[in-house]
Amino acid sequence: MHSLLERFNITGLNTSYISNLAQNESELPNIAIAFSGGGWRALMNGAGALQAFDSRTNNSTSAGQLGGLLEATTYLAGLSGGSWLVGSVAISNFSSVSSILNGEFGSLWEFSNSVLKGPEQIGTKEYFNQIFSNVTGKSDAGFEISITDYW
Repeated sequence: MHSLLERFNITGLNTSYISNLAQNESELPNIAIAFSGGGWRALMNGAGALQAFDSRTNNSTSAGQLGGLLEATTYLAGLSGGSWLVGSVAISNFSSVSSILNGEFGSLWEFSNSVLKGPEQIGTKEYFNQIFSNVTGKSDAGFEISITDYW
């Protein structure tokens, strides 16, 4: 946390208190990072942020960068797609996003699969017909729909 705040070069900010508190961990500030829901795109968006917060990411500790925030974090949580991110990082022994993307854990996130083509078992036209039918069914049942339902 100390080195992260120093990199921000904020005029008048004295970060020496963090070094003084290091001997008493219960006095250190608690930092929490939460990743929102939203399915696959929430996982991808959160992974980009998590990668930027991780000091193990190349160039993340240069001036003005956020690398080191993850290491200073006490709590990490996610909702829905954000929990896919947090859960998959946890089950890979808190490895870096870069190592997951590099395939060190197989094709954990399978980003090479297109959400526009659909699964290989059905054709693209049938895939979109199923999505349209599902959203129409939700609307017919009296629920509000939005563009997110199609996503």
